[in-house]
Amino acid sequence: MPSKTLVSLAVLLAILVTISAAGEKNYELEIPELKKLLNSKVVRAEVIVHLKTGGEGEKSNQDTIKELQEFLAKKYDWVSWSVHLINHSGSSYRNWRAGDNFHQVNNINVVVSYSCSPQPVPKDCIRQLMEGPVRKGDAQAVVEALEKQLPGFVAHAVSRHKESYAACSFPEDCHYWERHKNVALCVHSE
Repeated sequence: MPSKTLVSLAVLLAILVTISAAGEKNYELEIPELKKLLNSKVVRAEVIVHLKTGGEGEKSNQDTIKELQEFLAKKYDWVSWSVHLINHSGSSYRNWRAGDNFHQVNNINVVVSYSCSPQPVPKDCIRQLMEGPVRKGDAQAVVEALEKQLPGFVAHAVSRHKESYAACSFPEDCHYWERHKNVALCVHSE
């Protein structure tokens, strides 16, 4: 027998699919429910279960993260997803990353973020900032600078010393993922 939470999730998804199938989307109706859903323990649990049961055979980290992104994109296809996997190796978790939505599963750190209405990312502005004032900053300094310069955008930064992998379902001009001298950086619209 499915849990009450899963039944509620199924009902919510059915409502959203019905709204979507009706043609014109009512984003004022969709977005609050969607934000609740995507920030819920149900989606987090799905991510964790998917990572722990990653299929048959040994997979590379890049294959695992791509598979997780495809799983989310297929299940929640009206949302653009950005998924990152960072191998954890010893140092304090807080010292090498900045941004929201970091989750730890086994000895792997996962970042899952999304946008309901992706907007183009000002990549030249980000590159200029990364070559200038925050060139030598840590992950926290980079995210703080980007949040000031780019309101309406989400930023995640991880120390360049960490092995990291990424996959996304964003349009190419709406997602920024690059490794810089000091950090690996992801930026997309809220």
